[in-house]
Amino acid sequence: MSKVIRGVDGKKYKQVTPNNVNRKRTPEIILSAISLLLSIVLIGSGLGVASFADAWGGGGYYTGKFLIGILLAIVAFALTFLINKHHTLNSWLIIIIGVFILLACGVYGILGGIFFIATGILALVRK
Repeated sequence: MSKVIRGVDGKKYKQVTPNNVNRKRTPEIILSAISLLLSIVLIGSGLGVASFADAWGGGGYYTGKFLIGILLAIVAFALTFLINKHHTLNSWLIIIIGVFILLACGVYGILGGIFFIATGILALVRK
């Protein structure tokens, strides 16, 4: 696209900008890194409680949920770097992963889940 602008000297110039500008996604990456850090620290601290609950008859259910939560947090962080390609799909995937972490990991996944949901919403809003 070209846009006509007037220079300091009074002459008209064409300003040419590309149609597909790759946006810088620094806020999304920072928020996703904070989410990953919170998820790993908080869910990792809950693994001790989960292993204790599994020792008393949980059958590995709680430990499995927490490990899946940590793996999904890493996947959501990796998706943040792919937001410029298919940003709507990746943003919705990050939101879905955030909701899963929020609901499945209990008290230990609240902050990480909320931050991942915020990351996905921020990526959706910034087109």
